[in-house]
Amino acid sequence: MAVMTSVKCVHGRIPERCTPCVRGGPETAKYPANVWITEKGSAFHSHPRCDALLKWQAIARSQGMNTYEPRTVPSGAALHTLKRNPCPACFPDG
Repeated sequence: MAVMTSVKCVHGRIPERCTPCVRGGPETAKYPANVWITEKGSAFHSHPRCDALLKWQAIARSQGMNTYEPRTVPSGAALHTLKRNPCPACFPDG
């Protein structure tokens, strides 16, 4: 399992420990407080066993690419700092 690199938020802190990132904003109210991401993914998920996440990991493995274990982060950090989009399978209303 690979370890997530130390990404700094726009405030120069670790996103999971940054109060403004953790709080998010009004746009994060429709998402859970914490969501799941992988190191190289482009989306955030409602749970680590999301069908879409598992599908794309299987595709990546079949092409010889590395896959990464999901980890939880605040939804505000996922949206604003890490620039992830909501998974269409987990959040169909985006």
